[in-house]
Amino acid sequence: MSYLNVPRIHFAGRFQADPSTINNNDNNWDPNAVFTNDPPDNPATNDSVYWNPNGTHNFKFVSCTVRGAANDQGPFSARGADPVIGAAVMTNGEYPAKIVDLDPDNQMVSQIWGLQVSLRIPAPNNPTTPLASVTGTMPPTAFADLWNRAVGDPTNTGMATMCATYQSVLEKVQWVNATASPLLAALQAVSPSTLSFRFHVDSFQADANQPNFTFGRVVGTLGPVLAGEPPRSTPRRLAPLNFYVSGTLPRKPSIFSKCGPAGATWDANRRRLILDLGNCVPTQGSVESNDPVVPEDGWPIPASTWQLSVGGSNRTISPVSLKSGARRGVTDAPTYAIPFSLDTYLDFAGIVEIPIPLPQVQEVVTQPLTIVDATNLQNVAQEDAQGRYVEVSLPYFRLNPGDTARVILWATQFGRPWSGAQLDLAVQPPAVVNNPGPQKTPNPDYATWLGGAPTGVVGLASAAGGASSTAITVVTGADGTAGVDLIAGDPGAARMYSDGQAGPDGQVYFVSGPWQSWGQIFLFSGAPINLLVFSGYTVPQSPTWDLDVGPLLGKYARMYPYMKSIIDLGDFETVVANQQALGYALNLPPADPHHMPIVRDLSRNKLAMINLWFKNGMPKCPTPPSRNTATIV
Repeated sequence: MSYLNVPRIHFAGRFQADPSTINNNDNNWDPNAVFTNDPPDNPATNDSVYWNPNGTHNFKFVSCTVRGAANDQGPFSARGADPVIGAAVMTNGEYPAKIVDLDPDNQMVSQIWGLQVSLRIPAPNNPTTPLASVTGTMPPTAFADLWNRAVGDPTNTGMATMCATYQSVLEKVQWVNATASPLLAALQAVSPSTLSFRFHVDSFQADANQPNFTFGRVVGTLGPVLAGEPPRSTPRRLAPLNFYVSGTLPRKPSIFSKCGPAGATWDANRRRLILDLGNCVPTQGSVESNDPVVPEDGWPIPASTWQLSVGGSNRTISPVSLKSGARRGVTDAPTYAIPFSLDTYLDFAGIVEIPIPLPQVQEVVTQPLTIVDATNLQNVAQEDAQGRYVEVSLPYFRLNPGDTARVILWATQFGRPWSGAQLDLAVQPPAVVNNPGPQKTPNPDYATWLGGAPTGVVGLASAAGGASSTAITVVTGADGTAGVDLIAGDPGAARMYSDGQAGPDGQVYFVSGPWQSWGQIFLFSGAPINLLVFSGYTVPQSPTWDLDVGPLLGKYARMYPYMKSIIDLGDFETVVANQQALGYALNLPPADPHHMPIVRDLSRNKLAMINLWFKNGMPKCPTPPSRNTATIV
C-alpha cells in the first residue's frame, strides 16, 4: 500500500512476541511422546519443547512513540513541528493480539491476529487524556522478508539476528479531534477510513534467562491508502543480491545477504523517489550475536553511506564527489548518495526521500534501480532488469475440503500496473518439510510424512474462467491484477505416526511460480502462496467426551500448557463447568484475538462436532447398547 506517500507518520519502540514453541516440533503432537527440555540441537533428546514452551501467543507494542513524519514539504522530526511528534503508539483492545504459525510444517508465514493500534496525542495539561487520536484494526497479517540482518560473526544466526516486516492496513479507522494536528488532519482528508501500515521487527531476545526475554525492537509507518498498488509491499522492489548456496544448480537464494530488500515509489507531484531501506540496511551485531545478550534498545546501526544507481547497474561507479542528483558523464549511470544512521531508522523507519532533477526523471521511472555499498562499491540490492514484480494479496490460507479461496496477483513494471502479463502458477511437488523436529531425534524416521502429499488435493483455476488444474497460467488485466481460485480437496490422514497416532490435522501445500524470483527475498520453507488444508471429518450423530471431544481438546491442553493456568481443556469436569465461555470463544470469528484455539487449526466439521456435543448435554461416554433380557430356555 501507499505508506511511502505523504502524509505519513513514523514510530519506534519495542514489541513483545510470546509464542508457545511446543507445537514447533512435529514429534510433540503424538500423545505418546514424552516432552523433555533438552536443547533442541542435542541429538540425544527424544523431544524438545524449544525456547518458550509456556508462551501466551500474545503480541503487543511497548513504549512506542512517534519519532518523525513527512508532509508535502518533506520529512521532519522536530518536537515543535507538529503535535503528532512524541505521540504514543500502542496496541489496545479487550484482548491482546495473537501471533501464530500457519502450521508446524510451515512456520515461515507467522501471522498476527486481532491487532488493534492506536496513536494518541496527549493533552498538554493532562498527559493521561488524549488531545487527539486515531485507532484502527489490522486484519490478519503474516510477516515477510525475513533475513539475517545483524552482522558480526557470519556463522551465527538465530532470532536475535533476524529482521522481518509486516505490511497491511488499519481498517475501521476512528478519528478523534484530528484537527489538533495539521498532519493528522491532512492524513484523515486523504485516507479517512483505511490507513496503510508497515512495521519492521528485529533484535529479538529468545533467552528466558535475560530480562528482555520475548521483547525486541520495532519501527513502523502509517500512511495513506491509494488505489492501484500491491497490498503487501511497495510497487517497486529491489531484491537483495543473496549469498548463494555453493555447488547447487540452479543456485538457491539464502537468507544470508549483504542487505535485505528495499521498496520504492515515485512521488510525481514532488518529483521525489521514496526509498524504504528499513529492512535493507544491516545492523551491527557481535561475534556473539546468536548469544542471549541482545541490547534492549536493539542492535546498533553505524552511520554509513549508500548509493542509488539508476539504469547502468553493471557499470563501475566512482566514489569521488558523489552528490545527490549529480551526473558524472554521459556514460555513467545517474547516482545518488544516501546517508543512513540509527536516527534515520528510528526517526523515519529507514525511509529516505531523494529529489530527482527534471532531466533525470524519465530514467528514474523507466530504468532499474540498484543500491550500492559505498564502502566497497558492491551492488547489494537490485530491481529486476525489466522492472517486473508480482505480489499476492494474501500469502496463506486455511481451507476445509470443498472450500474455494481467491488470491489476487498484482503485477507491476517499474511501479506501474502491468497489463497482459502471463503468470504461471503450480502446486509444488511433495518434499521434506523444513521442520527440525524429526531430524533431532534418535529415530529420524519417527515422523515420515512429506509436505504436499498426497498430490492432487489442491486445484488452481483462473478467476476469469477455465478448468481446475495443478498448474495454470493467468493473464493480468488493465489494472495489473489477475485472480486465482484455490480449490481444496481432502488430504485424508496425511500425517500419521508409526504408532498409529495422528499428527497435526490436514496437510500443508505450497503454490509458486517463476515470477517469485523477480523480487522475493527468499522462500525458506514457505512460498508466495501457502495452504493448510484440513482433513475431512464426519461428525458423529452422538459425540461423547471419551471418544470425540476429550482427545481433541486434550491435544490442545497438551500442546499449549499456558492455557492450563486459565482453563484445563483436558479435564472433563472443567470443560463442562465452563461450557458457555468455551462455546463463545470457539465460535468467535478467527480474526478475533480471543478466538479459540489460538493457533486457528480447528477444522469446520470438528468445531461442529464440539457444538453438537454441547447441545446434546455433554455426555462423557457412549451409551451402552441395549441388551436382550429375554430368558433363554
